Amino acid sequence: MHPWSIARRLFVGQLMFILIATLLVTWAVFVHNRDTVFNLEQDRMLHTGRLMEGESEVIRGYSSANPTEILQPYSLRIMESANLAFATFMDTDGKRLTYWDPSWIGTQYPGNIEPALRGEEFTEVSSTGRAGLAARAVIPIQINGEIVGVLTVGSRVSELDILAQSQIPAVLIGAGVLLVFSSLASYLLARYLKRVTFGMGPEQMSTSFNFLDTALHNVTEGIVLLSQHGRVRLYNDKAAELLNWPIIRTSEPAIDAPQLAQPQPNGTSGAMGMLINDTELPEALKALMIEGRDAEDERYFANGRILVVNQHRIDPSSRAVVRGALSGTVITLHDATDVQALSGELENTRSLTDALRSQTHEHANRLHTVLSLLELGQSDQAKNVVSEAVGAGDQREGAAGVAPVMEAVLTGKAAQARERGIDLDFSIELTRRTNLGSHILITILGNLVDNAMDAIDTGVAEQDSAEDAERWIEVDVYDSPAQNGRWLTIMVADSGPGIPQPIIERIFERGFSTKDHGETGRGHGLWLVNSTAKRLGGTVTVAQDSGTVFTVEIPIPDSRITGLEVASQEGTNRG
Repeated sequence: MHPWSIARRLFVGQLMFILIATLLVTWAVFVHNRDTVFNLEQDRMLHTGRLMEGESEVIRGYSSANPTEILQPYSLRIMESANLAFATFMDTDGKRLTYWDPSWIGTQYPGNIEPALRGEEFTEVSSTGRAGLAARAVIPIQINGEIVGVLTVGSRVSELDILAQSQIPAVLIGAGVLLVFSSLASYLLARYLKRVTFGMGPEQMSTSFNFLDTALHNVTEGIVLLSQHGRVRLYNDKAAELLNWPIIRTSEPAIDAPQLAQPQPNGTSGAMGMLINDTELPEALKALMIEGRDAEDERYFANGRILVVNQHRIDPSSRAVVRGALSGTVITLHDATDVQALSGELENTRSLTDALRSQTHEHANRLHTVLSLLELGQSDQAKNVVSEAVGAGDQREGAAGVAPVMEAVLTGKAAQARERGIDLDFSIELTRRTNLGSHILITILGNLVDNAMDAIDTGVAEQDSAEDAERWIEVDVYDSPAQNGRWLTIMVADSGPGIPQPIIERIFERGFSTKDHGETGRGHGLWLVNSTAKRLGGTVTVAQDSGTVFTVEIPIPDSRITGLEVASQEGTNRG
């Protein structure tokens, strides 16, 4: 069976209250009127009996030998004139001397007359004999101070008459009018409650709340609800982790709309009630939240994380939105830091694979050359070719350790550049080992060369004619002595159009790019180069010449540093 909604329960409860209240009021009015009627009738009977007691006919009848002969006509006459149900004269033994039904004369009165025999008057409401329920007065008859008999006079009191005099119909009409108006009010209230509770009963609402609250605080994405005025209304545990906000304790009551006007103290409701402007978030992310526009998979850097942000406004015209409820925006946050790091590692691996493939191709060419020389009988020249190839490799391996990797990377990039119509020349001159992991140098060289090729393509697209445009990249890698040891210098120059002065300060920001944001991974290459160099104690500078020149200077460490160690340092800094 479908549980009753709150509106139906309130209506039924109100209806039951009105019915019970009507019954109680009706009963109270009936009892009050009954008691009033009884009291009035008893007083009337008492005064009537006192008048009858002193009548001469009564004295004469009790003084005669046959009291019934005189008292019976008198009692019948008084009953008719005073509108009495009965007026019965009795002797001191309780035997009836008169009665409205003559056949009962001489019978014993069943009621109590002892107080009257002691000379006391009293009234009562009782049912005795055939008279039924009546208000009666019992009065002693005295002659010369002696009690010679008892008189009881009474008036029948019908409960139907009492009911008619109690204005019960008026009470019922009033209750009916109240019921009509309360039903109308209940109907309007039921429509409102059905709209705001979606027709659910308390049990359903409690179950839904527990389910949604559990889901909200256990999803792997951050969720933030903002009011239309930019105040934080609600957020889950994941959002608290990503935005570095205090976690909301589940035992705390929810904050209603009036309370949102005042910021809540830290430690009680976290950041709820705070203005977004008062939070320590990046300005770009604050601007998005305050603006309240719809956003789809936009990337922002906050608290050392890359956040994918989606923002949608609550549609006031939606049937699911209660009229008069606070509007605002719903923001979802996804941590893409690990995905971005994996994407970078994948790109580096792809570059290294391409470089190794190119290097394999070069070795194959050399072997074909040696084979050709041997077939031609030119063994000395073949020996020189092999000696040059092996000697160069040994020299670089012994001197720099990672020089073959850099040469392979640059060879692969040169092949890519040729496919794009770009001449790439490189020079590697190292006098000793760099003690830097291959991943570090691949990250720096790969991203700088990729950025240079993209810059050249962008410059060509902006020129009217691409045929006369110079398209070249020069890469120089060398080490040099300094006061605090030796430094590795990587210089990448290109023939691109250069970097506009207004944005030159922003090129190292994470996520910033002058290229199409729809492409995956944009806006992270130069940031990776800069962050890697800084973690190693180096610098990255940019200069404008015939194109753009990036210069990376890194101190050569005494011991070897691998890519894993750099990643560990980065994780420590973030933590």
